[in-house]
Amino acid sequence: MRNRIFVVLLILPLLQACSSGTASLPPTDSSQVGGEPSQTIPPSSATPKPTNTPIPTSSTTPEPTNTPIPSATVTPTLDAGNPIPGLEDIPTMPGAFNGEFVDDVTYTYAVFATVEEVDTYYTETMVSNGWSLSNREVMEVSMFTGPATILEFQRDDQSAYIMLFHNAEDNSTIVFMSHANPLQLPG
Repeated sequence: MRNRIFVVLLILPLLQACSSGTASLPPTDSSQVGGEPSQTIPPSSATPKPTNTPIPTSSTTPEPTNTPIPSATVTPTLDAGNPIPGLEDIPTMPGAFNGEFVDDVTYTYAVFATVEEVDTYYTETMVSNGWSLSNREVMEVSMFTGPATILEFQRDDQSAYIMLFHNAEDNSTIVFMSHANPLQLPG
């Protein structure tokens, strides 16, 4: 939109200068300058002479090369670390960064690995820590435009949920972890 406005602003003065109406000159000052009266020049009604426009010449366009395009580099801002307070029995994957709580029970971080690699990490690690995989839901497209996987683990009367989303912007996987304990009813 700004480009269109810019082009209009560039073309508008040209159109005004080339319009077919009678051009008017600003009024001249007829006061004396240097002891002599100045002359008033009447407006010219003559049509301006056309100018020659150069004829384009052929030129050789260089062939494209196979120069690699540099990829965007994301600098991790915070090591996610282990263990996460409140989620001590759910590890973060090695290399995790930009970790933060999004609410009281959900922690998120990013890692430079595929959704499949993170899925394998959590399936193996959680099972070796006494959890069992009770549900896996795989989606081709997620809110981050790439594949996603939701893992649900059970251990005794506890549930853990791990959601994995591919982030196409920097080719990382965004991980959401939450832990649900059974309700403690007053007894």
